[in-house]
Order: sequence, then C-alpha cells, then structure tokens
Amino acid sequence: MFYAGHGNKRKTKRIYILNEKGECVMSVKEQLINDINLLPDHTLQAISIIVKEIISLNYETEAKQRPVFGSGKGKMWIADDFDAPLEELKEYME
Repeated sequence: MFYAGHGNKRKTKRIYILNEKGECVMSVKEQLINDINLLPDHTLQAISIIVKEIISLNYETEAKQRPVFGSGKGKMWIADDFDAPLEELKEYME
C-alpha cells in the first residue's frame, strides 16, 4: 500500500491508499472505518475516548485567538504605594 496526499485551499490533506499500480483503492478514512468495524465493543469505547480527546485538542488550537485590546480593563490594579520604599529594605537604602 502507498499513501498519497492531496492539499486544498484550507491546507488540509486527504490521504488515499494506492495500490502498486498507483490506482486509488480507498481513502484512509474508509480504511479506518473498515478496521474499526472489526474491533470488539470494549476496544471501541477506548478508541472513542481517544478520538474525542484528539478532536478537542484540534479545536482548542484552532480556537486560540489574539486577545482583544482592552479586554483586561478593570481586572488588575496597582497599589498607590507601589514604588514606595519597603520597610524590610530600609537599612540597605541608607
């Protein structure tokens, strides 16, 4: 079996399984579905958990956006005496 990828405008790849003559036999998705259908139920449950985790990781990386300017306004503050000398360091400052 050989694998061939084809890209599109979204930068995703569709991968196909080719035979020795270079003819497309089936997509990897179709092969994966065929393989999954042969597995027992307890194995399918484990695979389902793994697939859901992979999907959530993909969505998290795609969903990351730059923060909106000013979105943190009011969430932080600086004390009025922020740059006042500290009592603990008074002897070092003399």
